[in-house]
Amino acid sequence: MLIETESTPNPATLKFLPGRAVMETGTRDFASPEEAEAS
Repeated sequence: MLIETESTPNPATLKFLPGRAVMETGTRDFASPEEAEAS
């Protein structure tokens, strides 16, 4: 799977553009590696 990235106003953050739907609605923020792993 090709995942493109896009810059954001926050230099410590990237926007990921996977080219297909990942979630039906909404967004998700992972505050820690442990939280991301649980997804």
